[in-house]
Amino acid sequence: MRRNILLSIICCFLMFGCATVKYKAVPPIQKGTNEYFKSTMEPVIFLSSVDWTSVYSLRPVAFALTILNKTNKDLELDWNKTLFIQRGVTSGGFMFEGISYRDRNNPKSPDIIFANSRFWKSIYPNILVKYYNKNWYHIGMGPGKVGMVLTIRIEGKEIREKMIVDFVPLKGCAEVQPPSLDAKPYFNSGLAYSKKGQDDQAISDFSKAIEINPGYAKAYHARGHTYAIKHQYDQAISDFSKAIEINPRDAKAYFSRGLVYEEKDQHDQAISNFSKAIELNPRDAASYYTRAIAYFSKTEYDKAWDDVKKAQDLGYKIHPGFLKALREVSGEQK
Repeated sequence: MRRNILLSIICCFLMFGCATVKYKAVPPIQKGTNEYFKSTMEPVIFLSSVDWTSVYSLRPVAFALTILNKTNKDLELDWNKTLFIQRGVTSGGFMFEGISYRDRNNPKSPDIIFANSRFWKSIYPNILVKYYNKNWYHIGMGPGKVGMVLTIRIEGKEIREKMIVDFVPLKGCAEVQPPSLDAKPYFNSGLAYSKKGQDDQAISDFSKAIEINPGYAKAYHARGHTYAIKHQYDQAISDFSKAIEINPRDAKAYFSRGLVYEEKDQHDQAISNFSKAIELNPRDAASYYTRAIAYFSKTEYDKAWDDVKKAQDLGYKIHPGFLKALREVSGEQK
């Protein structure tokens, strides 16, 4: 009975599309300093679309870079070694005014920062520039940690300064790195196959979307969901874990991973994931209910009743078979 309940929850739960209004950077301005120069990196936030056709939100698309030369000698800013950082790795360089979109990945001449002077420039990550419908667009960064490695030379000596900020949502659930225009059709096709029960085709298309855009958290989540339906639980857990790595505030990914752990009778891991989902979304009635099932499996009936009551208070309809079983084993008639 418990297995049937969990499988029915897995089948009906996966719902995508959570709008985020705006992000903030922590800290708002990142600073670097050494004996040669001071640097600041401030995110520049514009109205940006996830896919250029639908939901818009305030997202950081550029950095305002300021460098103060503290020496009596000229500094040279090496743009070919000044790199964008996202998800803990460098991801190409930057473009700025005077650089054409098509030439943005070509070698660039250095900027000279004269002795005891200040330099300022808005810079855009090359990797976050896309061409769509005969126009070029800058798409947003984040969420998560992003930044840059700044490379400066003075008299043949190379100095590097690393600056990182963390983009977090001000309200709502966190958005993930926008899918590329090439990845989204595969994702949508995978959803269509999944709805028709054609799981192998769905997995194939979700995998193509991930190959195109390795930061596509929704594709990992959807593929994990499909693996769970096929009872390939280890693959499902791996995909849900990757979705969480990309978007640590995704309550649904924790919930889905918890369901699979419960299917594997790993009740403590299931409870931990359901609890994290509740922490991120305290009104997630389904997580209270499934945590109650996990507590039931561990014979912790009082805790199971507590979660049943919380789920009911939030309007969740508890499966009659589960209530009957819980009453029988606990001796309670709640």
